[in-house]
Amino acid sequence: MSELRVMDETGDSRYPWTPQDSATARELFDNLRKRGYLLYEVDGDGKGTVIRDFNPETKTVVAVPRIVGG
Repeated sequence: MSELRVMDETGDSRYPWTPQDSATARELFDNLRKRGYLLYEVDGDGKGTVIRDFNPETKTVVAVPRIVGG
């Protein structure tokens, strides 16, 4: 089972999916990208790589809002 973890003002929310049932996760992924979130695929060592496209075979995706400074 795969998981999309979203970091936001409410904390850390988790949204699981399977490769066969990934439509909801894909929709959430696309929505977060449109809202400016950075999305990372996390490997087995805990290192993240920025991704721009949803892959239903990915095990863990972490979504983090962009931090705007000034």
